[in-house]
Amino acid sequence: MFWPIISSTLTTLAAFIPFLFWESISGKYMSYFPRTMIYVLTASMLMAIIFLPTMGALFGPKTFDKKAANLQAISGGDSDPLATKGLLGFYVRLISMLIRFPALVIIGTLVSCYAIIQQFGASMSGDNPKPVEFFTQSAGSQVYILARARGNSTAKSDLDIALEIERRIAGIEGIKSVYAVTGNAAGGSGGGGSAMTGPQNVPTDTVAKIYTELEDFALRPPTEIIMDDIRERIGTIPGIIIEVVSVAEGPPIGKDIEIQLTSDNLSSLIEATRIVTEKFNTTAALFDIENTLPLPGIEWEVVVDQAEAGRLGLDVGSIGASIQFVTEGALIAQYRPLNAEEEVDIRVRYPATSRNLRELETLRIQSPQGALPLSSVVEVKPRPRQDQINRRDQQLVYEIKANVVEGFAINQQVEEVKNWLASEADLPDGVDFKFLGQEEENAAAGEFFQAAGLAIIFMIGTILLLQFNSFYHVCLTLGSVILSIVGVLLGLTFFPYISIILCGTGVITLVGIVVNNNIVLIDTYRRLTHQGGVEPVEAAIRTAAQRARPVVLTTITTVVGLMPLVLGWKANVFSGEFSTRGTSTSEIWQPISYVISCGLAFATILTLVLTPVLLAAPTVWMNKIRHITSKSQEVDRNGFTEELKSEWNPAE
Repeated sequence: MFWPIISSTLTTLAAFIPFLFWESISGKYMSYFPRTMIYVLTASMLMAIIFLPTMGALFGPKTFDKKAANLQAISGGDSDPLATKGLLGFYVRLISMLIRFPALVIIGTLVSCYAIIQQFGASMSGDNPKPVEFFTQSAGSQVYILARARGNSTAKSDLDIALEIERRIAGIEGIKSVYAVTGNAAGGSGGGGSAMTGPQNVPTDTVAKIYTELEDFALRPPTEIIMDDIRERIGTIPGIIIEVVSVAEGPPIGKDIEIQLTSDNLSSLIEATRIVTEKFNTTAALFDIENTLPLPGIEWEVVVDQAEAGRLGLDVGSIGASIQFVTEGALIAQYRPLNAEEEVDIRVRYPATSRNLRELETLRIQSPQGALPLSSVVEVKPRPRQDQINRRDQQLVYEIKANVVEGFAINQQVEEVKNWLASEADLPDGVDFKFLGQEEENAAAGEFFQAAGLAIIFMIGTILLLQFNSFYHVCLTLGSVILSIVGVLLGLTFFPYISIILCGTGVITLVGIVVNNNIVLIDTYRRLTHQGGVEPVEAAIRTAAQRARPVVLTTITTVVGLMPLVLGWKANVFSGEFSTRGTSTSEIWQPISYVISCGLAFATILTLVLTPVLLAAPTVWMNKIRHITSKSQEVDRNGFTEELKSEWNPAE
């Protein structure tokens, strides 16, 4: 069993190797999973092929009938498999009957798979399609309250808003402590979030951010209920937009829907952003809507009449220096203090009481004609304030973001917004749109899983070809991968949602696991035919009889071991604590374990039927061909000779 152990372990390891080259944020977040599995599987393989045989040689029995053991391993004894009693006997007799009709078995399998795929497709379409999430639907264990206000505000008003929110949420069950940040420290963070800085991409108009620390997961209501209580307690504050945000477990992806608008024309881009924002505001399924338009406000622009200044003998530099007297000050000199690395500017400006716009009207500037009023060449105009200009790929960029109300599918809302933008939205010419956030990450993850799947199948196929030296047996083994995916679709039909990252990870992991059953069956079949001299049909039936129990037990132990994760149970063997609520991270493992359980169980059932039938199929079909081309031997309509028919007739 040396090579089966090696090939089984290598095929399982092959499923995790592509994860090491997943360079996105999601890949870095999930990297601990394949690394752990690679370490554990490698250690278990070394234990099985080196340490256990060594320990067995030291502590095992001294007497060993090698010839009898080899014979038993090869032929499974001289007993008739059809005489087996119980459930195993029923299975063997079923295989001996189905093995005569490989074409019907294949057709039945294809029809069943097609029906399952159709059922899954129906669950993904219609008026109420199954939600498709990037990671999980669960809220995290940290809740933040963002208070947003358009326009200028003072530090005192920001603090008053934070204190009012703290007063309203006091006493909510499940909240352990509250921490607040106001002013510039609260808004506009486009970087990473943490326990005290908050979620990703905080809106720029955030004036107060309140962080709530929740009680232990087992001692409080679910996070979603706490968030609903917070929204209800806060209610409405005039002039303030309230967002209650939970930083869920998983890679940071922002809000549910994020749209990027790009254009070369700033006015057209601003108009398009306002059109999309208004559409979001009138959509009942969307809330927590924001955009990256500059905050409302004005700034004063000083415009120099260069033609008039030239006629009066003035230059822009001298005019600018004069204006600096009422702004930041005119630079006179610089000096470097002792023990300082940088120079300090020396500036001259008017007293604070004289630094205002009215002073520009009375300010005079020297010219060849004498002192002239600065207002003769300078005009001060108000204009909309532009805090910052965002550019990406040499184009102006604005973004609109929104969350989807619970009960609505994110993927359905994204499709509706796409259709609206493509057909109904009257956006100005030259404005393009692109979906970011979950939609962009979903597409990138889908591309990765497709490439990873092809790479895994190639690696597994190469390993199997080196072991079996038969393309037919390799294809037969890889066929279980398709069966497992169909089983996954069957299971996802009844799962409340689909997680692209977690379900995709489960499918890729399943590919490396499910082929092991076929490796065991085919390796036993080849030993019986090549070393034991057993006829192919008889070898297929004996293979089913000998390996059904190990295959079934392996699958049962795997599925049962995953059940606590599937059901979200939590058990502490040291304290005796048991809970059906699980932990805050239970929903991360639930989709992965559910996918593996469904795919493995379904593929095992069909593998135990299909693999023995298809192993004997070439012989059955060859007998039929011989019956057609030769009259020297009588062969029945099922492709069996009379001798073989009488030997393996279950009725006898």
